[in-house]
Amino acid sequence: MDARPAATVGATWLATMENDSVLCRDHGPELDLAPLSVELAFALVAVRALDLEIFDGRSNRAYQTLRASRVEGRVVEGFTLMRNADIHLPSVVDPGIDRALSVPVMPPGQVWPFRGQFRLFPFWRPFDDLPADVRETKLTANRCKESYREHVAGKLILDTLLDAVRFFYECDPSVAAVDGSGELLHFPLPTVLPTRGDRRHPLAL
Repeated sequence: MDARPAATVGATWLATMENDSVLCRDHGPELDLAPLSVELAFALVAVRALDLEIFDGRSNRAYQTLRASRVEGRVVEGFTLMRNADIHLPSVVDPGIDRALSVPVMPPGQVWPFRGQFRLFPFWRPFDDLPADVRETKLTANRCKESYREHVAGKLILDTLLDAVRFFYECDPSVAAVDGSGELLHFPLPTVLPTRGDRRHPLAL
C-alpha cells in the first residue's frame, strides 16, 4: 500500500503516548486527546484516499464486492462515517480512562524524579452513543453506518487501523511500502507497557 496510511498508523500510536494527560489529585486522570485527534484525522483521510482513489477507482465493482465480503473491508467502509464526522472526533472516541497506563519516563541523565506519562487505549464509541448529526448524516451510505456499527464500534482505534492496513495489503501486496528485506515499513509498532492482546502488526492475528 501507499506508505502514507501505514505511517499514519504509527503516528496515531505515538499520539497515544505523546500527550499531556495528567493524573489530577482531585479529579483523577485528565486525558489529553488533542494529539490523537490530529493524527487520527490524517489516518482516516489516508485510508479513505486509498480506498476510493486507488482500489475503488481501479477495480470498482470487483473491489466493492471484496470489501463488502471481508471483515477488514467492512472496517474500511465503517471508517467512511468517521471520515465524514471528523469535526466531531472527540465525541466519537472514548478515551478509555479505565485502560490508561502510567509510564515512567526519565529525561536523559536524570534518575529521579520522573515525570509521569500515560499510554492511552482509546476506542470507538458505540453507534447509538454517537452524536445525532453523525448517526443521521445523509453524507454516509447506510451500508457504511452498518459497517461501523458491526465492525468498528467498541474496538480499539489502533486495531481498526491495523485492520484497514491488512485489508489493503491483501488486496494487492505489490503496492505495499516495504524495506530491503520485504518487510512492511512502520511495523511492528513499538512495545511500551504491552498488555494482553496488544496488536503491533497488521498481519498478526
